[in-house]
Amino acid sequence: MSRYLSYRRMIFQKTFSLWTAGSMLLVTIHLVLLLYSVGNVRSFTPQSKRYVLPKYSNLEVTDNGNNHGDATNGAEQIQSSNSTSTPTMTSKVTPTLPTNTVLPLMSTPVASLRKKNPIRNKNGVKVENHNDRKMDLMWCQSDRCQDVVRERVVGEHNTIVFNGPATGQVAYRWNQKAYPIDRAELETKSSLSTNENATTKSPPSATSSSSSSKIASVLLLVKRGDDELLHIAAQKVPELTEVGIDVLMAPELAAKLKHYYGVDDERISLFEQPTDPNRVDSRIRHVDDEEEEWVDDMNYVEPFPDLVVTLGGDGLLMYASSVFQGPIPPLLAISGGSLGFLTAFSDHEMTDAIKVALGMATPIEESNGDITQDVQFSSLEKEHDALQVFPPNMPSYPYEPLASEPTPKFTFGAADYICMTIRMRLDCRIVNKDGVVRARYNVLNEVCIDRGSSPYLAALECFCDDVHLTTVQADGVIFATPSGSTAYSMAAGGSVVHPAVPCILVTPICPHVLSFRSMVFPDHVVLRCFVPDDARSTASVAFDGKHRSELQRGDSVQIRMSAYPVPTINKGDHSSDWLESLKNSFNFNTRPRQKPL
Repeated sequence: MSRYLSYRRMIFQKTFSLWTAGSMLLVTIHLVLLLYSVGNVRSFTPQSKRYVLPKYSNLEVTDNGNNHGDATNGAEQIQSSNSTSTPTMTSKVTPTLPTNTVLPLMSTPVASLRKKNPIRNKNGVKVENHNDRKMDLMWCQSDRCQDVVRERVVGEHNTIVFNGPATGQVAYRWNQKAYPIDRAELETKSSLSTNENATTKSPPSATSSSSSSKIASVLLLVKRGDDELLHIAAQKVPELTEVGIDVLMAPELAAKLKHYYGVDDERISLFEQPTDPNRVDSRIRHVDDEEEEWVDDMNYVEPFPDLVVTLGGDGLLMYASSVFQGPIPPLLAISGGSLGFLTAFSDHEMTDAIKVALGMATPIEESNGDITQDVQFSSLEKEHDALQVFPPNMPSYPYEPLASEPTPKFTFGAADYICMTIRMRLDCRIVNKDGVVRARYNVLNEVCIDRGSSPYLAALECFCDDVHLTTVQADGVIFATPSGSTAYSMAAGGSVVHPAVPCILVTPICPHVLSFRSMVFPDHVVLRCFVPDDARSTASVAFDGKHRSELQRGDSVQIRMSAYPVPTINKGDHSSDWLESLKNSFNFNTRPRQKPL
């Protein structure tokens, strides 16, 4: 019996020793694999088109080793990692605008946190903490990622700060001065040159000026059915052609001016309207087609105008936007309608405004610093106290500016700068179940999806970046631009938005629920609404009040920011013109002022 027990004890000891050795071997193997994996860790990027990261990191502030990414010193040099050599670019700020529109990089105390509050251990000894890991920022859209523009990372703690505001006043200037052509002088020189060539029997000189030498071309649009505006156009067109400006017109307008007023000149040309890609029946377009193919179908032909001038109201400006479904030149709106919310210039200053917009006339700064113009404008400030935006019962504004030197106001054409409002448009597409684009429009105001002539509520399923937004059960829903926020969207209870704010407004029309309110989305999102299969009826869609189409069950409307905005020329700047229009056109928040106690 004792021999049997000793035998079992020996077997147990050998088994235990073998199990211990095997366990130690497994632990050793796991440790080796763990160390190997830590040394060769790789970042995982989802294989999705939406989250494709750029090959190189974003723009970041160069750290010279002294300030640890201080924002104040980072304004001098910005390191770009969009190449393997990481070249250094020097940011240039040209303070030539008439106002302080270019802002420096915002300063932040984040970089000095380590100096003021050093890290210490339990014994109070200062410990140096070097963090070599840096955060890379990027802007990711639905199809690509790119370097950030507004944000940057500073300091050892990877703190995110803003470089400055996301928007600003946009202005343009011509790189070369254009001078009006004196036709009489050119004809005299041309006749002298002809006589000299006839005497010497030599061919005409190639350097001799011609009366048809081109300075710029202007597309003139006049409101239909208005004889008074047609008379104004007949007076202004000869003034433009006399100084060498080519005037483009629609065939109907050119025929009326020639027949009724005898306006005919070699500088008047007929404007061929770009082709509407929705009328090209032979083309079948899909959602993922390239943008260049759409623009090619528009068939832009020469001569392409340098400036579009509308003589009418806001509806004519919207018509000009519909004519140019792709790129559109700067637009100068002359007041000639009933409301005139977007028309800042009057008809008697039309010729001078065109000259300034084309760089043919600029303000002259006198020695005393006052600005006088070689062309006269009856400024809105003189007519309506426009640029001050005073209430009608206040002769002056009781406000003292905080700065010792107040920021000067924009003057139209001062320092050769022309201020513009870049009016965002919406790229709207009707897509069927198979992904075929039935129609596509760039709208300036809004796209409205409603129930049409159906007696039932409109039933729509709306998505934002393919994430379900809401189920619409209402008379309809409006997707508006900032410019359209003062149109149908405002009448339906939507917010009033400054035209420089990049956003998309979603406003319901008589929703059958109390909690559905107007919403504002950033301009980079893609909104989509479709008619579900279980909807009681079809829906209807209109683009800027036109091109109404019926949406069958399964059809959807895709809405996103258009790549082609409408640049409208300001008389002051985008804020003063907009606020004055709110005051004059809508009597915005105007009431008698309470008397003091």
